[in-house]
Amino acid sequence: MKQRAELAESATREAAQTLNPQSKIAKLDIAVSELRALAEYEGKGIKTPVEAARLRLDRTSAERDALILRTAREDAAETIEKLSSMPRPGEKLKFLEGFRTKLTEYRRRCGDGRSIDILERRVKTTAYRIRLSARLDEAEAAEKEKKTDDAKSLFEEALAIMDKEGKTDPSYKKQRDQILKRLK
Repeated sequence: MKQRAELAESATREAAQTLNPQSKIAKLDIAVSELRALAEYEGKGIKTPVEAARLRLDRTSAERDALILRTAREDAAETIEKLSSMPRPGEKLKFLEGFRTKLTEYRRRCGDGRSIDILERRVKTTAYRIRLSARLDEAEAAEKEKKTDDAKSLFEEALAIMDKEGKTDPSYKKQRDQILKRLK
């Protein structure tokens, strides 16, 4: 128990001293793990070297979760910003998929899954819009080249993407109606 208390204290101290969010999160993970074990002893009525281990665990967990959420939000903003410099939709979608993997890790480490879910929905919406926009651009290009069968097929694919992924998008109905008019 003494060793756990020393590890928790050391990790907390190191977390307070580092500026790197990932390093800080890793140190707080260690502190949470050690405090969790001490809180279990405390819950069984066993005196531990840490005063109020449960309370310290709750505070440290909350600090770690807040840092994870802040880091995830910053990563999301940075990821979405980088998309504008990428020319190809496939490249953008691959980059977004890499960020979704990061979100899975953030969710695993964080107690507040609802906030991570909000970021996940934002990423899904962005991916949907990229896929839809790419399909519409291809359809319009085919239309300009007088390839009406190709254009029709691409517009139908755009509708399928919308119906599968975009029903919650505020512009769904308006865009869908515009595509249907073009198909006629």
